[in-house]
Amino acid sequence: MPSTRRCEIVFTIIESCRAHGIDPFGYLRDVLTRLPKATTWQIPELTPAAWAKETHSQLKAA
Repeated sequence: MPSTRRCEIVFTIIESCRAHGIDPFGYLRDVLTRLPKATTWQIPELTPAAWAKETHSQLKAA
């Protein structure tokens, strides 16, 4: 994969995080540590939208 394509992917993830009101660094740190153990069925739970929903619900519960 060309490096410009990788950059486009990373920038898209960062902008998606910002659109959902979450810290891109916090999101990437959490997801990249969970990803190696994730199954294919869990991947949709790791999108910025799903992650934001989970994080916001955890904050409300605390």
